[in-house]
Amino acid sequence: MVGKNLLMAAAKRAKSSAQAMEFWLSGAVDLGVIEIAGQTITDLALLGNPSTPGITKAGRLSLTGRCQGRRVKVYSAHSARQVLLRRALGDLDFGKFRFPKIIVANDVLVAEEWISGQTVANSASIIGAQAEMAVDRFISELQSRPETSRLAGEYLDSFDYLDDYLVARLGAWRQLTLIQNYLSCWKDLRSKLEGVLPVRVSHPDLSRANVLHEQGSGQFVVVDNELLGVGQGWILDRRNSFVPSTGNSPELEAFTAMTWGLRKIGSALDASDLPLALAIARQGMTVA
Repeated sequence: MVGKNLLMAAAKRAKSSAQAMEFWLSGAVDLGVIEIAGQTITDLALLGNPSTPGITKAGRLSLTGRCQGRRVKVYSAHSARQVLLRRALGDLDFGKFRFPKIIVANDVLVAEEWISGQTVANSASIIGAQAEMAVDRFISELQSRPETSRLAGEYLDSFDYLDDYLVARLGAWRQLTLIQNYLSCWKDLRSKLEGVLPVRVSHPDLSRANVLHEQGSGQFVVVDNELLGVGQGWILDRRNSFVPSTGNSPELEAFTAMTWGLRKIGSALDASDLPLALAIARQGMTVA
C-alpha cells in the first residue's frame, strides 16, 4: 500500500508539473519586458529545455523577444568577461561559419539577432557535409589562430567549461565516495598534464541542433553560445560536436576519456538517474 501511495503521489506531482509547463508554454503568463543597456526587449517568450522552460541545462535564462523592431534571442551569461569574449569572437572572420550579431548586451544579458534557417540536423545530407567542413575549420581555428590564442590569454576568467560546468553540476552528489574518488582521480590526471594541456578558447556545444544553415547567406551560424569560454575544455569540443575527433597523445587521450566520463556522470545526474551516474563512475575508476 505504501508503494502504491508513493507511486500515486509521484504521478500527481508529474501531472501538476506537466500542467504548469503547458500553462507557461501556452503564453498564458505575460513575462513583461527586459531592459538591456537602455534597450527594451518586448514580446518575451520562453526557450530552454522542455522540462525547464526559460532555463537552459546550464541554468541560464533563455528567451525570445523583440528589440529595435526585430526578433532576438536573449540569454544570461556566466560573467561580464564571457560577454566580452563573445563580442571579440563575433568580430573575427571564420569563413562560412559565424556567430549571430549581438544587438545589445550588458554585463549579464545578451540579445542576439534571431537566425532564420534550418538546423543542420534537419537539413539535407549535402548541407550536413558542408556544415561539417565549416565547423571542423572553426574548431581548428579556435585552437590555433594567433587572434584566438591572444583572446584565450586575455579572457581566461570568462567561463571554464571544466570547472564552471562539468565539475559544478555534480553538486552535492560529489560527496558520495564513488563520485568523489572519480573526481579526485580526474583532478590528479589533469594536474600531471599542465605542461602539455594548454589553455584555449573553447566552444563545447556545436551539435547539429545548435548550428543553423541561414536562409539567404548560406552561412552556418551557431545559436547556442552559453558554454563559450576559455580553458582546457577544448579537448571535448570535437566530441561535443558532429565533426570527427583528432588523435592526441596517449596521456591526453586518457584525460579526454575521463573528462568525457565526467560529462556523462553530470548528464545522468541532470536526468535524475543516480544509478547510471554511479555506474559510469564505477566503470571509469576500473579503467583508470
